This record gives sequence, C-alpha cells and structure tokens, in this order.
Amino acid sequence: HIYLSGQADAGTFITKANKSDGTVDWRRQLGSSSANNVPSSIVMGSGGNPIVIIRMTSGNEDQGYFNLNESNGADVWKTLVKKTSGNTTAMNTTSHAKVDSSGNIHSLVWGDTGHPNYYNAIVKHNSSGVLQSISDYRTSPSTEDYFGDIAVDSSGNKYVSYRYNTGSGNNKVGLMKVNSSDVIQWQKGIDSAPNYISPEQVEVMPEDAGIIMRIDDRQNQGDSGDAKCTFVRFDTSGNVVWKRQFGISGINVQG
Repeated sequence: HIYLSGQADAGTFITKANKSDGTVDWRRQLGSSSANNVPSSIVMGSGGNPIVIIRMTSGNEDQGYFNLNESNGADVWKTLVKKTSGNTTAMNTTSHAKVDSSGNIHSLVWGDTGHPNYYNAIVKHNSSGVLQSISDYRTSPSTEDYFGDIAVDSSGNKYVSYRYNTGSGNNKVGLMKVNSSDVIQWQKGIDSAPNYISPEQVEVMPEDAGIIMRIDDRQNQGDSGDAKCTFVRFDTSGNVVWKRQFGISGINVQG
C-alpha cells in the first residue's frame, strides 16, 4: 500500500491507497481543521502501522506524532512534543523520521524564537510513543543554523544534516554524527555556494556502507532559475567519497 499525507484549508489528511490501482482504502483527518497544520513525515513503525508527524499550529505549535492502525486509520497512540527552548516549534518539512531495529522513532524538532534564529533538537520515542529523550543543540552564532534530516545506522548512531552560518553572512552545510546517547562524534562541513543553500535528506546505505546526503543549492534567493541538487556520499568516519551535482542553467532542479 501507499500512504500519502497532505495539507488543505480543512487541515492535515492522510490517505491509504492500493499500490496496484490507486484505489483509496481509507482517508482521515489528523488534528483540528486548521490550514496551518502541516505534515512533515510518514514512517512505517515496527508493528506495520504508519506513523505520521505533523506540525500542530492549532496546538500551540507542538509537533504531533500519530501511530495509525493500518487497517482503518484509527489512532493506536498519539503524542506531542514541544521544543524545550525557544517560543514555538517551527515547521521542519525536510525531516523524515526514522525507525531503528528496536522500533524506536528518531526525529528532529526546531524551536523558533523568530526568524532567523533556530534552536535544534534530536527526539527519540520508543515503539509505544513514549518520549525517551530530547537532546538540545545550539550554536554561536545561531542565526540561520538549523537541522535538515536524520538517519540511523544498525549500531544506533545517528547522522544529521545541518546548515550553519559562518558569521560573515554566508551559509554552509554539513553532516553530524552522534552516538546512541546523542553525544557528537564528528561534524563535517561541505564546500558549497556562498549563501542560499539547504540541508535535505540523509540516508544510511545498506549494510552501513556509508551515508548519502542531498543538498538543495538555490544559489540565488527566489525563483532565479539556477537551483541545483547535490548528492554527497560520506564514509562512516565523515570523509567525502564523492559529490555529484545535478542542474541545468536556467532551470530549477529542486526536491
């Protein structure tokens, strides 16, 4: 089956569709009827149910986690998380939650005190939706610094894509490895365009052979027609194995 989430004036919805012919098995609304409730991620839980993560603007900007019965979409459990510093939980649509071999759910959350300051955290729930930890990270200067996506390897290490400001008005991107206790093991920056650039998806390769990170390189703010997508492969020590950029001059290529 295929699970789809979307946003409308009436709120956030999730749909289960048959992969063979696209017929809808069920569809349901999550949260209240607010156009500002935004879905960010769907991941399959260890029990075979979809877990949907959405920004709950209607709930004082908490981040909502919904485990849904795959047969009918009914709630199995649901919980909320709010950043422990900062005033709100900002939308983080690039982040894709991951489930490890023990069924734990790993995700990211921002605390936003007002653009352009972002306070970041790594969040862990167990398979029953019980919060295990929120690990806060804040840089200096914090302007424009934020996390993009998270991945987990077979040993419980986590890899987080991030953007950071150099302090001279330029943004760079990088990859960070933390252990199962969220202690930083290494951080590796990537040479990139001088400013409008975003850290996107991160995935661990099969058999922990390395990490793939995607970078959205806008190069110029707005729809200038010069956006590029870059893929970077790292080994598990943080060394760059290769980089590949895709783009055509005058055409936006963005994920």
